[in-house]
Amino acid sequence: MEEKKEWWKDKGNLIFIGILIAAFVIRFYFFILTRNQPLWWDESELMLRAKGMVFGTPITGWNIARELVFPFLISLILRIGLGELTIRFLQVLLSTFTIFMLYMVSKEMFNKKIALIASFLMSFLWLHLFFTARILLYIWPCLIYLLIIFFFWKGYVKKERKLYLYLFAISASLGLQIYFSTAFLLVGIFIFIIITERISFLKNKDAWISFLLFILILLPYMIYSQITFGFPIRRIAQGIGVVKETGKGIIGIMDYVWILPSRIGWIATILTGLGVFLFIFQFIIRSKFIFKEKNHDFDNWILIFLSFLIPFALYSYIASTSYQGAYDAFILGTFPFMLVLAANPLIKVYEFIKRHTKIVAWIFIFIVLGSHAYYNITTGYQSILAKESSFFQLKDVGLWAKLNIPKDAIIYTTSMPQVTYYSERATVRIPDTEEEMEAINLSQNSYYLISVFERTSQQWLFEYPAKKNMTVLTVSFLDDAKQYPGAILYKI
Repeated sequence: MEEKKEWWKDKGNLIFIGILIAAFVIRFYFFILTRNQPLWWDESELMLRAKGMVFGTPITGWNIARELVFPFLISLILRIGLGELTIRFLQVLLSTFTIFMLYMVSKEMFNKKIALIASFLMSFLWLHLFFTARILLYIWPCLIYLLIIFFFWKGYVKKERKLYLYLFAISASLGLQIYFSTAFLLVGIFIFIIITERISFLKNKDAWISFLLFILILLPYMIYSQITFGFPIRRIAQGIGVVKETGKGIIGIMDYVWILPSRIGWIATILTGLGVFLFIFQFIIRSKFIFKEKNHDFDNWILIFLSFLIPFALYSYIASTSYQGAYDAFILGTFPFMLVLAANPLIKVYEFIKRHTKIVAWIFIFIVLGSHAYYNITTGYQSILAKESSFFQLKDVGLWAKLNIPKDAIIYTTSMPQVTYYSERATVRIPDTEEEMEAINLSQNSYYLISVFERTSQQWLFEYPAKKNMTVLTVSFLDDAKQYPGAILYKI
């Protein structure tokens, strides 16, 4: 009882509770604003696969290379009679729990000051808020990475309890099956072990047991992937060239560096840059002790730096060429570690000012953190609201089709995932050319759905219905005056 009283007397603990409440309130606010927003194509893929698991509805539009764990988890929610709203709220809880884990990791590896600053910075990060409002996996790596590092630090580095080491193995294996970039973090952890232990880890019996547990949990997925794609983990195959998909190469890394100011704000970017330079400077000074294994008091910073650098570099290096520029969501999982690095120089400047005047030091902190929060909240609000109604017309037409066309209908469309999900009807991708479309032997139960969201440069797609005297069944407009169609469903 006395221990609990002491905990509540600690100002640092009260500040953390305040940060956690603020993080939840902000996320819940955006949840309320976006609770009915239409799904994007990639959201629809995950949801249609989950719906297919439960209700047996069509799964056309599903990318078979995607990991199945997340759709399976969604299917459990659908199976008990809950729906999209519940899934969106669970994203809010998961996002808030990420802030809690960032605090726990930072406090465990460093101190409360680092933990409070890092968790505050992450709480307001607009990109994290943006993807919290979407039924996508991009916020999951943030939490998965933190859980892996937490268990690894306590179980392997500090050797507190074997349970932590086994939890590390479990979280790493499941994380790899939920989101493949977990492999990049594991590469960083392996490099950390080599730097700090060389090959002595090979004599660690508990580490081998942990590795065996990791493989056993991963084995069913590896067998499935091998049978389906000819490689144990298909997504990793992309990175090493087994699957013939190429990335942007070394230039891709710099693409991701250049977008940081617009994704985390100039304040967090500058602090991160200072944090990286501070780490490099200290690493160089300490390198002779680090590599001679004379002490390990810098291991925490080495692990955090590698947890940021390796996934960031590897992901940006193999980033898909289908994106004209860098896609920010890919590197979201590295942001918690980036912000730990950012917290270090901020605290050092604060402590330097505090030695001369405490009031000015506090003013400095309030200005820096307040500016960071203001930029990210305003940017997040604008970005989330700007996309809130996107693809509404596909949802509108899809739901109409669900109620009004036969269940065995086939819809030819350029928007397969969304149309499959909302209509619960099988879809087929409209071919690239009119000649290919003409060659299809269409059934009497076929429909044609086009929208302004995909392949708008292919004019024949929009002229084809008139050529074939198709009947318009329903139209969803972009504007209230109903002058500009957004999606049209035809009966072939």
